[in-house]
Amino acid sequence: MTRRDYLQMMAAGAAASASTTTAMGAPSGPGGEADREARMKWWHEARFGMFIHWGLYSVLGRHEWVMENEGVPVAEYEQLAKRFKPKPNAARDWARLAKQAGQKYMVMTTKHHEGFCNFATKLTDYCAPKQGPGRDLVKEYVEAARAEGLRVGFYYSLMDWHHPDGARCATDEAARRRFVDYIHARSASCSPTTARSTSCGTTWRGRSTPRVGVGEDERDGVPTPARDHCQQPQ
Repeated sequence: MTRRDYLQMMAAGAAASASTTTAMGAPSGPGGEADREARMKWWHEARFGMFIHWGLYSVLGRHEWVMENEGVPVAEYEQLAKRFKPKPNAARDWARLAKQAGQKYMVMTTKHHEGFCNFATKLTDYCAPKQGPGRDLVKEYVEAARAEGLRVGFYYSLMDWHHPDGARCATDEAARRRFVDYIHARSASCSPTTARSTSCGTTWRGRSTPRVGVGEDERDGVPTPARDHCQQPQ
């Protein structure tokens, strides 16, 4: 099964679950629905914010799905990592613009389906500090948003087209288990960066992957450590 075949097969399921897997808040916890409503109060009042897709696709200047839509092979696409060299503190300009426009929060991709991490991680060299940017782009973004008094949000995709089991896991149980273990580890590696934002307002998770089974997170079976840091804005 090719990556394209897999994505077509999963599209209907992903669309059906979009309202829960692209999350603006965690499932109701010990406090129940009332607690969730209290945590989400700021979101409903803010109304206006900036959502930023930023990754290797920025080098090409096209859609964040360009790798999939144009069938770019992994070996060819990953070469963009060395060419991805955003100017220092680009997020400062975005944050200032958001503030001037009257926006109350920002959300930025920490990792999209392409698999490239904009944050520092020890699990892969396919990340901003070890490639073209040479630094933690998520850290820069957090500092920029905070400097303008904006709430900080993170988008993290559970899909990973760069990982060899990303598509294979749809039909291969051993691949599925490896991919789930990989997602757990990678998701956890993002938390040190997101933890630095003590007033993070929201986390979003993209998913085009098979569910991982009973007993795990009811939405997608993976932990989001960032959520523990992000659901109680100060």
